[in-house]
Amino acid sequence: LYHLTLAAGDFLHLTVEQLGVDVVARLEDGAGRAVLEADSPSGARGVERLQILAGAAGPYRLRVRAFDGQRGGRYRLAVVARRPATGDDRRRAAAAARFAAADASWLAGDLEAAAAGFDEAGELWRRAGDPARQGDCLDRLGRVYEDLGDWPSALRAYRRARQLYAAAGDVFGEAFVERRLGRALVLGDDAEGAIPHLERAAELHRRAGDLEGQAVALNDLGLAHRLSGRPRQAVAAYDAALNRWQSLGDDSERAVTLHNLGVLFRSLGEPQSALDYFRQAEAIYRRQRATAALASTLDQAGMALADLGRAAAARDVFEQALALRREAGDRRGEAISLVHLGRSDLFDAGDLGRAEERFTAALEVFRRLGDRQRQARTLTNLGWLYEARDEPRRARDAFLAARDLDRQLGDPLAVRPLLGLARAERRLGRLLPARRALEEALDRIELVRDNVWSPRLRAAFLAAHQSPFKAYVELLMELDRRQPAQGFSALALAASERARARSLLDLVSAAGGAPEGDVDPALTARERRLQAGLNDLARRRAQLAEDGDDGAARLRRLVDQLARTRAEIRRRSPRYAALTQPPVLSAGEIQRRLLDGNAALLEYALGSERSFLWLLTSSSLHAVELPPAATIEGRAREVYRLLSRGPRREAAARLAAGLCELSTMLLAPVAGELAERRLLIVGEGELLRLPFAALPDPRAATCNAAQPLVARHEIVSLPSASVLAALRRARAGRPPPTHTLAVIADPVLRADDPRLPSPRPPEDPARAWPPLPFARREAESILALVPEDARLAALGFAADKALITSGRLASYHLLHVATHGVVEPEEPALSALALSAYDHHGRPRDGRLYAHEIYGLELAADLVALSACRTALGRELAGEGLWGLTQGFFYAGAARVLVSLWRVDDQATAELMASFYRHLLAGEAAPTALRRAQLSLAARRGWRAPYYWAAFVLQGEWR
Repeated sequence: LYHLTLAAGDFLHLTVEQLGVDVVARLEDGAGRAVLEADSPSGARGVERLQILAGAAGPYRLRVRAFDGQRGGRYRLAVVARRPATGDDRRRAAAAARFAAADASWLAGDLEAAAAGFDEAGELWRRAGDPARQGDCLDRLGRVYEDLGDWPSALRAYRRARQLYAAAGDVFGEAFVERRLGRALVLGDDAEGAIPHLERAAELHRRAGDLEGQAVALNDLGLAHRLSGRPRQAVAAYDAALNRWQSLGDDSERAVTLHNLGVLFRSLGEPQSALDYFRQAEAIYRRQRATAALASTLDQAGMALADLGRAAAARDVFEQALALRREAGDRRGEAISLVHLGRSDLFDAGDLGRAEERFTAALEVFRRLGDRQRQARTLTNLGWLYEARDEPRRARDAFLAARDLDRQLGDPLAVRPLLGLARAERRLGRLLPARRALEEALDRIELVRDNVWSPRLRAAFLAAHQSPFKAYVELLMELDRRQPAQGFSALALAASERARARSLLDLVSAAGGAPEGDVDPALTARERRLQAGLNDLARRRAQLAEDGDDGAARLRRLVDQLARTRAEIRRRSPRYAALTQPPVLSAGEIQRRLLDGNAALLEYALGSERSFLWLLTSSSLHAVELPPAATIEGRAREVYRLLSRGPRREAAARLAAGLCELSTMLLAPVAGELAERRLLIVGEGELLRLPFAALPDPRAATCNAAQPLVARHEIVSLPSASVLAALRRARAGRPPPTHTLAVIADPVLRADDPRLPSPRPPEDPARAWPPLPFARREAESILALVPEDARLAALGFAADKALITSGRLASYHLLHVATHGVVEPEEPALSALALSAYDHHGRPRDGRLYAHEIYGLELAADLVALSACRTALGRELAGEGLWGLTQGFFYAGAARVLVSLWRVDDQATAELMASFYRHLLAGEAAPTALRRAQLSLAARRGWRAPYYWAAFVLQGEWR
């Protein structure tokens, strides 16, 4: 509180420079009545100005306080002028008074009066020659126009204000109005146009040393990038904002950015990571009792829960959000919650009437508010409701209206209305419009996917958007039925390829990464730190020292940070900059580039109503319709369960029947075209776990008398045909390895291993690795096939992580690893191979090679054989397949990988591997060698059950 005395007619000009705290400056007369109050939009930096003409002589006082709820801080008060008023002084004082009156009108909701007042005040300041204060008026005028929904006028006001601030040298004013300009463009549905303004705002705030303003601008920039379909840039902006909020200790704003990160991750098909962010924001909002923000975050958390299949939990959260919105009288927010509850009614409870009531009520609110984005979302939901009610015409109208709004908004992620429109058009017999809608949807998906920063997230994003791909395949196959021989089945196969293993295709195409010298050493150091942190957390979780939801959330954050760092390394590398998007092959290209006269590609696409199989040879294409996915996958799941449990007399009949049924469903329709060809299998869903080698040959007179398919066919599994082409391209220019075979086997895994100098009982016997009694015999029998100077034997203590990560294995054609494997379906980056956990002195060491570390290996191997249990498995991502160890070895440079589908009998594995390598080292191709080894084992008494010989599958290059 400051005191001063003025004479009647005196002009007073005060400034309060804000040095890290947002202040409100209020000048009062002797009776405590407000004469003038200043609170500019410049936040915790910039200058507050008060200019008055004293109407009466007497005492005055100045109150300076921190803006509501803010911590204290420093400011600098200055008296710029205190004198008898001149003509210009009177104009300045009149302008300030008019500005204050306009501010009061704005706060009272009288927008027309406020607009007129700010206009008049601006003109007065123009006459007084004060461009900065004229800029203040235009800034306020722009905000009033925003409230009126007049975006063109708001943008004109902000642009003129920016010019005036720049002319006055007011960096803070210029930064703030750039930010407002960017925000207005976002709210006015031009997120793309907002980006340069928000980037400039962030830079101006940085130059001015305004950390808070910079953080706000970065948060807004993240939103603009997300809405423009640039998730990589969005997450970078959000991360930068988050770091600044943490430096400032501002939990309120940190929660806003956490919420926005959750929205981003959910849009990318990562609902669990999104939920982690929403939970952090929710905790802050609950502490601060920020009702409106809490309701918004609860709504988004509910959507993430729904994506995770937790319908009851989602509905409970939606109800909480609705109650908060109603309590606050938030009509827009209430409408948003109604839409979410309506989706729950529609998709979970099947209550179409209640859903329609909620959607209709919400749509009315959004129309009244002019909220086109939410109108589009609500119309899309109404379209799906009409579709469920068997009203395709009404559904089509709703989807069309939503699509048109989305086109106006330029929303690149607006795929659901296009998918719904295609479905409605198809039901109305309008296949051409349906095709156009689906092609537009796929183009949008591809646009966003290309901007996702990590292969794992690209895979998750595509997995969350498989429906349009499947609908497109089905539509093309329907066109093929109606117009045979017009090439639609070939287009359908190409569409199927477009949906498959795209992230692996990207990885393989970028394999043989840039050396560290190409990039900032700080980035590679950060990569190593994150890897070490991830390994440490994974180790503690394995020891039950770090568990629960918090530990899992931290683990997901580390995995994502590592992915972002690697993406940045790739982005900055000259080698990666030269790479283009890898091509997805057409049917004709597959025939010309991949298939010889003795190979046949069998590609399966599973659908909810019908499935499809394409059999492609070098000279022909045959497409057939198969039963729905539920039928095929149900039987495949049962067969896998029976096979993987080992031979049991009581289950033998059921297993035989299941294998016969699958052969009939999956192979019989093309039995006449199989001949003696090498079969290249591209499956999905449960077919990825199915050992095709064990299926009965469909050409036998009776299934019970049939030989297994492997009796007449070499069988290779492929993620997609396009991935095979990429594998060949990646290896084309590499020098061949100089040595033949490296074997890593029989590591020292347990504290009670007799090879240790002082064995002791393991701390937790139940969690200790089981022994591998035949691993050494397996390794020695394989090593005996190769001259000593052409091989590397790393057994026992030598089977350690340091060897594998040293780079020494790059000179070997064949890499054989005989140990345990760990599959982590929830977090594939932590799938691992078990290596020696002790050195020869008995000292503990890091004994796990994680999948995320395999990506950093340098290999040139023709074959990597993982003689460990279930190494073929991983997290199943629709379209991508099983995401686990295999992808890492392909990226590291392997041409093919031999992996297992289930926990394999140790002795049977040793026998199979010895036979496989005898044939392989005798010069036979890997598929031929595997077939001979499997048939040899199956012919031996005691090993005939497919459990013993069918678990191992060859993936990748077949030549």
